[in-house]
Amino acid sequence: NIAKLKRVITAREQDLAERKALSVLVAWAYPELIGTASRGGFQLQNGSFGKLDTRDALNKSKHLAITTLTGPKIFWALPADPVVLSRYGIDIKDPRKHLVLGLEEEEGQSEEVETQVEAGEGAEA
Repeated sequence: NIAKLKRVITAREQDLAERKALSVLVAWAYPELIGTASRGGFQLQNGSFGKLDTRDALNKSKHLAITTLTGPKIFWALPADPVVLSRYGIDIKDPRKHLVLGLEEEEGQSEEVETQVEAGEGAEA
């Protein structure tokens, strides 16, 4: 219950593993907003160009997973690690064609999975 909170810790910094996990989620959700460092800002996959505040430490990043920007101003982003993203089927050079859960769909595979779920196979108790 929020009313019983005696102390609120604001702006708790995530550890490295949490940041990497969040960057994967952001990249899956907004692949068009993956940014690559370029000319003092970030070139986004959707063709736009975004900039951070000049004092923001994220300016040192080569890649960003961005969730919020207005015009060219980036408001919320995380460093994006191409190696980590690739483990989850996201190619930093073409993130819009990411693979769901890092698995390529083989012909007929989706029908097979649907059939197994309908039959109760693979369902956890």
